[in-house]
Amino acid sequence: AAKRIFAGVAPVASSSRRTDLGNLLLHGVSTQPTPRNRRRLRKLLSLIEDLTGQCGFQPDRVTVNIVIKAMISWRAMFDNVRLRALFNHLIRGGYPPGDYSSQTLPFESPSAGRPLVMEKIGLSSHVDFERHVKPLYRMFVKAFYVRGDIEAARRVAEILRVEEGRRRCANARERERDLGT
Repeated sequence: AAKRIFAGVAPVASSSRRTDLGNLLLHGVSTQPTPRNRRRLRKLLSLIEDLTGQCGFQPDRVTVNIVIKAMISWRAMFDNVRLRALFNHLIRGGYPPGDYSSQTLPFESPSAGRPLVMEKIGLSSHVDFERHVKPLYRMFVKAFYVRGDIEAARRVAEILRVEEGRRRCANARERERDLGT
């Protein structure tokens, strides 16, 4: 029903509004108790393809966060090792690495290309810290703690603290510049 409503509203809505509404629809699917795990992930990716192809939905980094959240909730498939590899993939895909870099990753794992999720969705390079990075890194911290990987949780939390500090400094410089001119 929600998909039909979205399809009816999409032609008259702006691109950003379609993205927001599509993400709302995807979030609703991702939080339903059924289907679980593989079926949920398959349903999410299928819905993204349908919305993109039929309704002009433009996935963004919030869409990635929704898909990643569904992946993280699948504990049997995404154990500590795969979760660490997924985090490394996101760093390679343009998320802020803290004191690390896309060459020196936070976790040791086999090297790979861009994350499949990002390839499938086709994202722009814009990353907003408060809207995209902070919620994603918090999800990873929680997921690592739930799996008992305290070291990884602390490492991601430290990356988040470093990036928050950088944002505060950048915001302070911007305020000073605005007040000075």
